[in-house]
Amino acid sequence: MVYNKMAMTNKWKSNMKNLTRNSFFIVLIFLANGCYAEKAVTFFSCTTENHKQIKLIGHQEKSTNQISVKYIFQNNDDIELLYPEHSNNSLFSYNSYSRYRTNYFRVFFKNYSFEYMLYRNYNDELDEDKHEIRAGIYATNTKTGDEYKIPCASIENDNLHDIKDFIEKDTIGRL
Repeated sequence: MVYNKMAMTNKWKSNMKNLTRNSFFIVLIFLANGCYAEKAVTFFSCTTENHKQIKLIGHQEKSTNQISVKYIFQNNDDIELLYPEHSNNSLFSYNSYSRYRTNYFRVFFKNYSFEYMLYRNYNDELDEDKHEIRAGIYATNTKTGDEYKIPCASIENDNLHDIKDFIEKDTIGRL
């Protein structure tokens, strides 16, 4: 059998080029997903009618190996609020209520003169065929008393119950 040495060399170069390119993209995917460093957890994420995103995330601190909770309010890639700036889960608390066909979950935090309440309500008591989940954030200016409600138009990720392991239960009873 006779082999064309030039054709074999060109095919080998082409295969190596594809392998190198594919390896590069695999490394990029790992970097983009954070596989190289901290473990990330999304407890909750939704998009508002104005296409802004509300997120409650956790990431594993390298130094302590603890999950640190963060609230993010962003418009595309522009982060309007990241809270807290430094890790401190004691700034968050949660409360929940559950019974047959009903579940309410709240996460509370305060940033300067604003008190925030991220809420998620599931209630199908009124209509068995309608399984409705409502979610969003309430913000109250404690100086002026002004209240703002930002509802979610769509929920992308709903694992709020998992946050119970990382923040304290609310003792005020604001449910």
